[in-house]
Amino acid sequence: MESSKQKFLNLYRHNVKMVDLNELKYIDINDEWKMIFSNVKVKERISDTIKLWNKYMEAELKNTINYFQDHLVGLDLLKCNDKYSVLYNIKT
Repeated sequence: MESSKQKFLNLYRHNVKMVDLNELKYIDINDEWKMIFSNVKVKERISDTIKLWNKYMEAELKNTINYFQDHLVGLDLLKCNDKYSVLYNIKT
């Protein structure tokens, strides 16, 4: 069954797929991101993501990180054309 997120993404790109996190061990992504997505608790996944952003981009993206702290409600891993990316779910 196709999720509402997948349907929405397909409006803009037909080759985007939501990654099944049960297959994470077979996916070639950075170990830090693997650790984040392997966590089943969404709040901890969000907290770890913010820590990662702080670790590498605290000075450059301070406002974005602060916004994430207040509004980030979830993360999804996407695959498009053999490349992986993160879909940030923001509360508005």
